Amino acid sequence: MANYGKTDKEIFDDIQLKALNSGQFVDWQDLMFSGTGYKTDHNVSINQSNGRNRNMLVLGYNKDQSIIDNMGYERFSARINGDMELAKNLTVGYSSLLALTTRNNGDNSVWKYGTVIDPLTEVYDENGDMRFYNSGWYQTVLHSNPLFDTDKNNVDNKEKRTRILLNLFADWEIIKGLKFEQV
Repeated sequence: MANYGKTDKEIFDDIQLKALNSGQFVDWQDLMFSGTGYKTDHNVSINQSNGRNRNMLVLGYNKDQSIIDNMGYERFSARINGDMELAKNLTVGYSSLLALTTRNNGDNSVWKYGTVIDPLTEVYDENGDMRFYNSGWYQTVLHSNPLFDTDKNNVDNKEKRTRILLNLFADWEIIKGLKFEQV
């Protein structure tokens, strides 16, 4: 809808006019997206065997950091596996897993609004405090400053999980060619 015949004062609120007249536009993507997302994955493995007994320990650490500060994933894990040959025809064993994960989901609307929000706004007020509403128009549609939603102190949307798995098994060869397996 065109605003023919209207002045800038009739179209824009005071914050938008100030940005328009000063040429100080907000680059929301630059502010919100740190540009330094990364992934790290580390594993250490220890194996032991003496012919009849075999054991393995694997420790792991994984971290995915989004380009938005309060979004990411972190996991610590430990896996222990082993088996023991009790007789030529009988083997027993185990496998276990422990995983501790934290998923920080942040606020998904940051992606949506961070890429389309009006650059004729102000991030901070005259005291240097973050504005909750960036302009009068955003207040009328109840849309807050998306930078507010990237602050870990304002949005805490974490999921923490502990996962434990344990399996035991036995493998018995009753006669050559006939096996009984129990898990």
